[in-house]
Amino acid sequence: AYITNKGVNLRQRATTESDSIHILNTGDSVEIIEELGQWTKINVNSEIGYVYSEYITTDINKTNSVSRGSSRDIDTLIETAKSKLGSPYNYGSIGPNSFDCSGFVSYSFKTSLGVELPRTSTSMSQEGVQVSKEELQTGDIVSFDTDGGLNRVNHVGIYLSDGEFIHASSGRNMKVMISSLDEKHY
Repeated sequence: AYITNKGVNLRQRATTESDSIHILNTGDSVEIIEELGQWTKINVNSEIGYVYSEYITTDINKTNSVSRGSSRDIDTLIETAKSKLGSPYNYGSIGPNSFDCSGFVSYSFKTSLGVELPRTSTSMSQEGVQVSKEELQTGDIVSFDTDGGLNRVNHVGIYLSDGEFIHASSGRNMKVMISSLDEKHY
């Protein structure tokens, strides 16, 4: 079988509470040991663990599509992110009471979905599959160069819908807030 997404956690046990023992990526070949409904027990290079069943396929052609998770997972992600609205911005903070931008995104994904992301906005922007602004879907990570054209990502947030995203703003508001992609700054 094959992994359908980049950054899929291979876990010790069939729960998001379990530690990740390896990160799998799109197209990685794995051996299915047992299908357990929501979870599948697999063998990867003699390492036995569990992955969400929706991130595994026996059809190699299905590994090239952009998968952004189930609507249930996205609802949980957005609910977690919105629960932190108004939390203060604090550079270098990863929560749960204050955040910098990448700390907020990382916290939201790890707490709601068990997905571990790279720590910085720049490293987050180098993962996954890039999509155009018109292709954005709820739960996508949005990346920005807010330093006036230095051509490097220095800010991230989570796309909501209708051109809005949630993020830990280091601007004058210094808090987790919802902003519009149409604002000049973004």
